[in-house]
Amino acid sequence: EFDAKSAECDSTVDDAERAACYNELDKYVTTLEIDPNGLVSMPITQKPSFYGYTSALSQAGVAPDANNAGPLTNVADFMFAG
Repeated sequence: EFDAKSAECDSTVDDAERAACYNELDKYVTTLEIDPNGLVSMPITQKPSFYGYTSALSQAGVAPDANNAGPLTNVADFMFAG
């Protein structure tokens, strides 16, 4: 049922209709309205997040493992350069 609805959303040409279709499709995985087994919880990262501060504006953050982040390319552990 989800795959059929997903294909229907993908083939919709009108942007407003496609957005409404995807919002409806979103309910399959973010709520229990449509399917009692539909709620999905996905961890974004399995490592603890650490935050750093520096007043040296010339230093830039680097992401040593960003190339191995998989489909979540914006999720990486950052450390200060140098």
